[in-house]
Amino acid sequence: MRIFSIFLIFMSVATVLMANPVIYQDGKMIDVIVDSKTTDIQFFYSVSPKMAVGYRYFEYSKTPSPTHLGQVNLLTKRWNKEDSQANIYLLGGLGVQNDSITPYIGGEIDWENRRVYVSVLADQLVGNDPMNRWVLRTGVAPYLAEFNELNTWFIIQVSQLNSDQEKEAWVLPMLRLFKDNVLLEVGSNGTMHQATFRVHF
Repeated sequence: MRIFSIFLIFMSVATVLMANPVIYQDGKMIDVIVDSKTTDIQFFYSVSPKMAVGYRYFEYSKTPSPTHLGQVNLLTKRWNKEDSQANIYLLGGLGVQNDSITPYIGGEIDWENRRVYVSVLADQLVGNDPMNRWVLRTGVAPYLAEFNELNTWFIIQVSQLNSDQEKEAWVLPMLRLFKDNVLLEVGSNGTMHQATFRVHF
């Protein structure tokens, strides 16, 4: 029974590693998220199990130029249970957008087991072209896969974006596939489209 419990914890952690802003020590992550409004390209290196540092390219269709950011992600709290895990992250950085300094702040909370997960992200770019957004996601795995098998999740994502140019909210059904260290997500509601590619090594 103890071996089974350890296995469940390992599987839960393996799933979380594919989604969160800080992974195992010395791990590197490349993340590309493109939707109908933004392009977000990130490269992070985890200097410890609780902190990752990296570079982020963020482009928003309503601003004249992209933002180049240096960013730090901090794991501030983790709860490990026999069959689930929950995390709180703080995100912060400083960037340049259209020749002006642009601070970035954010936070993320998630909970998941091998079958269900929920996450909330709130972040904000502060500068000449301020923007903030909320992203709520809930997902379910239709089957329980082993670590080396293809994992599948069905996700509903609710997003809200606020800027001086627009205020909009939308719901997006998504499909997540991951195996080993590679993740792919695609989603569309007919108007908004999103794709994510993530790899860690």
